[in-house]
Amino acid sequence: MKKNSEKIAMLSKTRYQAGLQCPLRLWHTCYNREMATEVSRVQQAIFHMGHRVGALATELYPGGIRIEEDHLHHQEAVRSTSVAMGDPNVKAIYEAGFLYNEVRVRVDILQRLKNGKWNLIEVKSSTRVKEEYYADVGIQYYVLKGAGLHIDGVFLMHLNNQYVYD
Repeated sequence: MKKNSEKIAMLSKTRYQAGLQCPLRLWHTCYNREMATEVSRVQQAIFHMGHRVGALATELYPGGIRIEEDHLHHQEAVRSTSVAMGDPNVKAIYEAGFLYNEVRVRVDILQRLKNGKWNLIEVKSSTRVKEEYYADVGIQYYVLKGAGLHIDGVFLMHLNNQYVYD
């Protein structure tokens, strides 16, 4: 039985993926964060590269806006996303925030289509599609559909290591 003082942690895409790897990791991520190891310089560099790849990917979808609120201000990001979706001149939303059924996600690129539907584009800084990416886009699709969006397509964008610059 849950005590009134116990707080239930909200599920996010990151926590969901942690739980797929190890249920105990999910529990620690939600309720015992002080036990987490500090992010190493190598891991921080990987995060930085991922952010750079994500920023470059947005250039393929011009006419969009970035939702600026960080992960600590998810409710505000959801509100900003709703405002952006209401503006027909916004062609894409980068880092769109959504919440459905106590699950929160941020979508790398949400592309507006002319038929009133949207494309969900998940950007990865990998050179190949990995199995865990399917759960990643799956949880996003679940939240977006639950939030009432009409999704036309779900895409995984990754690096092409065969590309040769002219």
